[in-house]
Amino acid sequence: MDALDAMRVQGWRRAALWVLRDNAHARAFYERGGWTPTGAERAEHIGTALTPQVRYTRPL
Repeated sequence: MDALDAMRVQGWRRAALWVLRDNAHARAFYERGGWTPTGAERAEHIGTALTPQVRYTRPL
């Protein structure tokens, strides 16, 4: 069972994830899978690098 299936079984209706804003390859991958950007952004440190991220969601 994958993560989305597990969330469905637990009664979740929507999934969310954060993607590095400048990672066009990853963003295209998620968009092909039905994920859509919400417009929400954040910046968090990964190690010493501040990484801008965008939020994606999709219905389950």
